[in-house]
Amino acid sequence: RYLVKKWTGTRMTPDEIFEFGLEEVYQVKAEIKTLQLGMGLDSSTFYQYIDEDKFFLEDSNQVAALFSERQQTVLENLDKAYPMDWKLPELKIARGRDEALASAPGYYNLFDYPFNVRQLDWLFLHEGNPGHHFQVSYTSQLDLPAYRTQFFNAGFSEGWAAYVEYHGEDIGLYETPYDYLGKWEWDIVRSVRIPLDVGINYYGWNEETAMAFWKKYIPNQDEIAQREIDRIRRWPAQVHTYKVGAAILQKLRKKERKRLGKDFDLVAFHKKILDQGRIPIGLLPMVFER
Repeated sequence: RYLVKKWTGTRMTPDEIFEFGLEEVYQVKAEIKTLQLGMGLDSSTFYQYIDEDKFFLEDSNQVAALFSERQQTVLENLDKAYPMDWKLPELKIARGRDEALASAPGYYNLFDYPFNVRQLDWLFLHEGNPGHHFQVSYTSQLDLPAYRTQFFNAGFSEGWAAYVEYHGEDIGLYETPYDYLGKWEWDIVRSVRIPLDVGINYYGWNEETAMAFWKKYIPNQDEIAQREIDRIRRWPAQVHTYKVGAAILQKLRKKERKRLGKDFDLVAFHKKILDQGRIPIGLLPMVFER
């Protein structure tokens, strides 16, 4: 219970987190189903098709070039949705060398595994701009009181990076259904991890129960399942930060858009969030109530 509060920056209980996670699982599966139907494929054909070689690359130079294309598109469109009245440091795209990072999906840790090109858009948004690179750079130039610089809330940091993934269309990404599909493919993993973490670390699920839960919602990915179960045991409650934080930001955006109507300014909305530094994200709604 303590670790849930510590990591998320909210007062949600483990039971509330579990139910939230299940709701997200069903929502994401519905999004994937909608994309499948839109492609005119049945379930078996759909999963065979998205596993074809054309969606995977092993040449790191090709991967880097595709990321660079995304970066250029984003830089041309960032000011449409995010504050740009400051100097954004250059983001260098290069293959990582730290094999300790090899278990997470990212170009910076592309080693011997083929890279799924459907991950390009959401991954650049999350790790680059306007995700972690953008947020950390923006926060570093704020003139905050000294005590405010001591906060680091993962619910805010990972929540922001997960939130911007939902809005790639604001800045020129997600041009094809496959780009959206890549986002939802990883989102289902993030969603299943939420109740899985509570089950393992709060309800006391054993390995068999945990694996059965994973397979119920994500079939044919046992290797990823074991990796995530091991991570959850080593790092209790951290997996909640992404979706809990993103959900708070999504609700704020919807609420402010409804409240302000035609006067809603997306750039101003994002600036108000970023100007807080990295406070516990459960406090962020209070900023908008003032």
